[in-house]
Amino acid sequence: METEKIKAYKGFNTDLTCRDFQYEVGKEYEQNGEIEACNNGFHACENPMDVFEHYLIEKDGHIARFCEVEQSGMIDREDDKVASSKISIKQRLNSLIS
Repeated sequence: METEKIKAYKGFNTDLTCRDFQYEVGKEYEQNGEIEACNNGFHACENPMDVFEHYLIEKDGHIARFCEVEQSGMIDREDDKVASSKISIKQRLNSLIS
């Protein structure tokens, strides 16, 4: 388990939800409990290309949303995923193409 701030990339549904949680650009969120990649915490990828392994670019005719995020607090990594207790949604990346 680490504590640091990292720049990462996260995929969302078209309404900026992920797993029924509503996000908003410019806001920070915090998750309680033990942080464990693939189990608990906010998930993102440090390499922007890795996001496409977990999120389809297009689903049901809709282009997914992708954002640059900052993860902090307690951090756990597994393979290409990073789970964190805090996440700040910095900016949308595909606003130029959608």
